[in-house]
Amino acid sequence: MKFFFFDVGGTLIEPTPSVAHIYRGVLEQFGWQGDPKILGSTFRRAFDAHVARSGDAPLLFGQNEEEGQQWWRRLVFDIFDAIRFGERREACFRALFEAFEDPSVWRVFDDVLPTLEGFERAKVPVGIISNWDYRLPPLLKKLGLWERFDPVLISCFEGVAKPSTDIFRRALDRVGLAAEDVGYVGDKPDLDLWPARRVGMRAHWINRTGADAEVEGVVQSLRQLVPTAGA
Repeated sequence: MKFFFFDVGGTLIEPTPSVAHIYRGVLEQFGWQGDPKILGSTFRRAFDAHVARSGDAPLLFGQNEEEGQQWWRRLVFDIFDAIRFGERREACFRALFEAFEDPSVWRVFDDVLPTLEGFERAKVPVGIISNWDYRLPPLLKKLGLWERFDPVLISCFEGVAKPSTDIFRRALDRVGLAAEDVGYVGDKPDLDLWPARRVGMRAHWINRTGADAEVEGVVQSLRQLVPTAGA
C-alpha cells in the first residue's frame, strides 16, 4: 500500500457528547423547554428528509459559505418546526451553527493519533475524503489534525460527494496512484466502503459499535489498519 485515505465524521472525530446534547444546550438558552429525548431522533429524521430533497448531490452542503449556511438553515428550521420552537429562530440557528465550529464539542477518537503515527513510521502518506461543508479545514486545524493530511478532498469544494465514485477517482488522480495501491476507511458502508471498492481501492469499514457485520475488511479500531513492513 502506497497511500491511505480517511473519512472524517465517525472515523476520525465525532460530536461530544452527542448532537442532541449540543442542540439541547443551545435551545435551552433560547427558552426551549421540550423533551430532550426527542432531539436525537428528530435531527436524524429531519437530516434524512432534507438530504432526500436535495437533488443529485445532497451532501455537498453548499459550495461556498453562503450556500453552506443556507443548507443548514433549511434543515435546522425543519427541526424547529418538528419540536414547535418558534422564538428567535434566526438567532438560535446562528448559535447552533457556531456551536459546531467550536473544537470543544468534537472528540478525536482515541485510536486516531496512534494510527497516524503508525502510518508515518511506515512512510505511507495519508489524505482525507469527506462529505463536509466549508468549516472542516478550520475545525481540523483547531483539533491539530489538518497538517497531517494531504490531499484533503471535501465535498463542498470538490463539487461532488460520496457515494459518487467520482470523488474517489479524483482522489486517485490527486495522488497519481493505481486504485489497488491505495487504502481507504470510513464509517458508513453505503457512503464509504462500497463506492471505494467499486473504484478498486482497498477499502475498510470502521465499525466502532462492535455490531455483528459479515463484511470483509471490517475493523473496530483504526490501529488495525497500520501498515506492516512490506504490506
